[in-house]
Order: sequence, then C-alpha cells, then structure tokens
Amino acid sequence: MSKPFLIADIGGTNARFCLATLDDSADGVHLFERKDYKSSEYDKLEDALNDYLGGISESDLKDACFAVAGPIKDRVVDFTNSAWMLDGNRLEKSLSLDHMMVVNDFRAMTYGTLFLPEDERVEIKPGDILPDYPRAVLGPGTGLGLGLIVPFEGNYRVVATEGGHVSFSPRTERQIAVLQHLTRMFGHVTFERIVSGKGILNTYRALCAIDQHHCDLKTPEQVTTAALEHNDQLAEETLDMFCDALGIYAGNIVLSTGARGGVSLAGGILPKIREFFEASTFRQAFSDKSPMDHYFDDIPVHLITSPNTALIGAAKLLKDFG
Repeated sequence: MSKPFLIADIGGTNARFCLATLDDSADGVHLFERKDYKSSEYDKLEDALNDYLGGISESDLKDACFAVAGPIKDRVVDFTNSAWMLDGNRLEKSLSLDHMMVVNDFRAMTYGTLFLPEDERVEIKPGDILPDYPRAVLGPGTGLGLGLIVPFEGNYRVVATEGGHVSFSPRTERQIAVLQHLTRMFGHVTFERIVSGKGILNTYRALCAIDQHHCDLKTPEQVTTAALEHNDQLAEETLDMFCDALGIYAGNIVLSTGARGGVSLAGGILPKIREFFEASTFRQAFSDKSPMDHYFDDIPVHLITSPNTALIGAAKLLKDFG
C-alpha cells in the first residue's frame, strides 16, 4: 500500500479534498478522510485547503494531484466558474510537497470512468463497445465538461477539452426561441449556457420571458425541485429541454469524434434527476441526426452514479503519469 497523498476535485461550486492510497491492482484506489467545501464560503482556495488540512490525521504529505475546472498553463489556473485561482508552483512550495500535479477536472473524471465497478454505471442506451474507437465522457455540473478516451498502443490516452463551449444547436421551435432570447443576453450561446446548473436557470428565465410569466424560482435547485415535484409547468419544460439539449450535444460529440466506444454521462446533476432523465427525450435527441441516424444504433450510453469518479481519476493519474 502506498503512502497517503492529497487529492482534490475543485469545480465552480464545490471543492472536494481527500487522502488516497494505491496498491498494484487494476482499480486499487482507496479514498478516505473526504470533506467537501462550498467555494462561495471562502475567498481563496488556500483558505478551504487549510481548513481541510487542519482537520485530518495525516500531516506528512509529499505528493498531491488537484483536478481543477479551467484551462491550465504552467500549473496555474483561473477557474472558469469561480473567482478562485490556483498556482500549483506556489502551493507545492508552501505545503513542502515533493511533487504536485495539476490536471483538468474532466481529464480526471474521464480517466476515473475506466476504474469504476459496473454497479456504478446505469445503462441508458444499450449497445456494443467498440474497443478500437474513442469513448466520450461528458457531464453537466456547474459547467459542462467533455473528455475523450482514445485507444493508443494497447492502452489509453485521455484528452481534456473545452467542448462545453461549442455553439448550441436547437432542434425544436421552442429551443430556437430560447436560443434567440439568450443570444440577446449573451451573444454567443454555448451548450453550457443550457446544459449546466447555470443553464437550468438561464432556460427557465428565458421561457418565463418568452411566455411573459413571472419568474417565481430563483436558483437552479429550486427549478429542478419544482420540475421533479410537478409544481411548475415552465420548470418541467426547462428540465425537459435540459435533457433534450444534452442528447443533442452528446450526439454531436459522437459524430465529431467517432466515439463508437460509447458515451458516459457524468457530473453532479444527472444522478439527482435520474428517473426524470430516463423518461426524457434524451435518446431521441441523441440519434436525431439525419442522414446519420443509423450511426447511433449500436453506441452504448451509460450514466455514472459514483460521486468519487474525479477523485479516483486524479489518484490514478498521479500514479500512472505523475
């Protein structure tokens, strides 16, 4: 068993810290002393990290891997959906680490899907995994992440992308109306403007404006709860559109990347709306790609339910590539 090292998964809303050890088995990742923090409650990343380090039993940490939501340059990150920043070079010195690895959060999420047990995957669409083709991992949370698993010389390469920022492509008149409204607000309307926590609120507000309806709900959580409890018709339509737009996006990614190895859906939102999602138009939107509808016949889609996928992926990245 390895000496414990520090792992973090830091997004736009939450910072998750834990310790990890590894053994030589294929998926031998052991996570412990996990604690979650709201980024809105701390001015700086270092403040949340110091709170965590002050409350754990292990003090002699020598290695770390931080998975972060934003583009990385020379181990420095300005977070896409947060006011925080991270300087891995400075943090490595201040924590007296031998080595600190900084990776894109969806690279960690993507890599982590390779090591999950089958009971943490839910089949959304049956199909056959073609091992010589790429796999796509995508998922809405605070933002919309996308990673690719590419077969390479008997192993895999993981590619992190900023694919959530490609242009939204509607397929219904109602979606076109929402796109037009959001274009007036934002200019360029990305899929992330629709398929994310913030996107849920964007869509709900757009539908309220289009229908000249008062916006009673103020947060993505309120919209989601109202939709699941059937308390607000526009909230239900919002969540319907969220699921449909995710299908459009996933189908676009498959066609663009040749991801016939399958699609994994990750992120924090989908497990919370699983029953609603499974009954949604996701599958229709996923394959509504005439004249290429047939391309999707055998492509499997799975929903990832593990809350630790990115942490597992970060630990394995540190072991395999650190």
